[in-house]
Amino acid sequence: MVCTTCGAEIEIAPAPVVEMSAILERDTGFRLTGRHYRFEGTCKSCR
Repeated sequence: MVCTTCGAEIEIAPAPVVEMSAILERDTGFRLTGRHYRFEGTCKSCR
């Protein structure tokens, strides 16, 4: 996750992302060959 104010970055656990990818493959019939996610927001210090 990236703070849009100060640029701080925090890594998230991969398990939810892997689970979401499996659901997308199942529901759409796509075979995913890569993943790139970027969650943005405001960190605790900048709020």
